[in-house]
Amino acid sequence: MIDHINAKAMSHTQHRRRAAGFRRSQTRPAAPSQATRHDHMARAGSTPVCALGIASGRSGIASAASAICSGHLRLALTTLFVLAALAAFPATAPAQDDCFRSWSRPVVCRLDVEARETGGRWKNLRRSNSLRLPAGGALELRFSARDQNGWAFPEERLRVGLDLERDCRDLVHLAPSEDGRYRLVAGVERGRCTATLWVPGNLNLDIPLRLEVVSRAQAGYDHAQARAIAQRLYLAILGREPDPVGWNAATQEIQRGRLSQQVRAMLQSPEFRSRQRRMSPSQFLESLYRGLLDREPDSQGVRTYLRRLERGQADGVIEDIIRSEEFEASLLEHRGKPSIHDVRPPR
Repeated sequence: MIDHINAKAMSHTQHRRRAAGFRRSQTRPAAPSQATRHDHMARAGSTPVCALGIASGRSGIASAASAICSGHLRLALTTLFVLAALAAFPATAPAQDDCFRSWSRPVVCRLDVEARETGGRWKNLRRSNSLRLPAGGALELRFSARDQNGWAFPEERLRVGLDLERDCRDLVHLAPSEDGRYRLVAGVERGRCTATLWVPGNLNLDIPLRLEVVSRAQAGYDHAQARAIAQRLYLAILGREPDPVGWNAATQEIQRGRLSQQVRAMLQSPEFRSRQRRMSPSQFLESLYRGLLDREPDSQGVRTYLRRLERGQADGVIEDIIRSEEFEASLLEHRGKPSIHDVRPPR
C-alpha cells in the first residue's frame, strides 16, 4: 500500500500565486460561501482544518485574526488551538479527513509520490519526505492521487506543481519530462535543500521535500564509472594501463562497493612495491594527481596529502581524492584519460 506523504501549509504569497494560476486553468471547483462553510462546521460539531484553511504558517494566523475581527471569538480560539497542535505535533494522517466532502466535483485530497533513478525501479516515497540524489545523477518523480471520496483521481486531470527553494539553486535543477512527471538533476556540489509539491484546487495540500545531493561513492557507481575509476587507479598507482583481466576484476570490486579493498590490494602488490622503491613521496603524490585528476598537485594538495604519504597512509589519500567533488566532476564530464607518459615518474 502506497504510504501517504505528509502535507503542510504554504505561505500567503504562494497561496495567492497558485490560486491565481489555477483560476487561469479553469479547473478549480466553485468555492462554497462563508455561510455554507459555517453551516458545515455547525453540523459536524467541530472545526475541520480543511474547511477553515487553517495552516501552521501566516495563513492560519490570518484566519484567526479575521475571525476575531468578525466577532467569532469561539472560532478564533478554535483556530489558535489547532495552530498550536499542528506546531507541536506534525500531521501524520494519510489524507485530509474532511477534505471537500460536500463538493460534488472531484478534488485531490491525497497525493502519492514515487521516485526512481534513471533506468531504475519505482519506489514509494515514504513519510520521511527525503530524497537522496547522487552527484550528477537524476531522479524522476511520478504521481497518483485520491479524491475526497477515496476514489482514484483522473490521471488526465491531475496537475502537480513543484517549487525548488532558493537553497537548491546550485544543487538541483528541474529538467523537462513527459506525462506530467518531474525530473530532478543534481550537480556535482553536495548539500541539502528543500522543495515543495503542491496541487491546484487544494491549497492546503502542500508537500515539503528534503533533497540531499551525496557523493557518488556514497550512492554507488555504475559500471562505466567503476571502469573509469579502475583505469585511473592503474595509472596512478602502478603507472600503466590496466590489463584486461585486472581491469575487469577491479571494475567488479569497485561496483560492489569495495573500493577501499581494491586500493589496498593494489598498494600491497609486488608490482607497486617495486615501483615505490624508485619514487619519493612527492613523486608518488604527483603520480596520484596525474593519474586521478589529470593535473599537477597544487600547494593545498601538497600540504594536505604529502605528510600523510610520508606516514604510509596512501590508501586514505587515494580514497579522499576519489571522493572529492573535483574527481566526481571529471567522471561526469567524461574527460579523456591522462597520457601514460605524464603519469610515469622519472626512473
